[in-house]
Amino acid sequence: EIVRADGARAWAIARGEILQSDGDKPVQFCGTLQDITERKQVELALQTAQEQAGDGDRILVFGSFLVVAAALQALGRKA
Repeated sequence: EIVRADGARAWAIARGEILQSDGDKPVQFCGTLQDITERKQVELALQTAQEQAGDGDRILVFGSFLVVAAALQALGRKA
């Protein structure tokens, strides 16, 4: 989890390597930083829906658009 300049919290994946100076101090990051905030929000919405379903009913996710649409709707977003 990261904090953006405006104070908003977000999720990101960093892939790459840290370049170090002769004194082993980090001086540069070479790679990519990908914002995965929306994906994490959908995962958390699905987890919440599964917890609310209880033990008798489990939500199975097969990559269905309907499941993703329901999760986005739970977040107040349009699918």
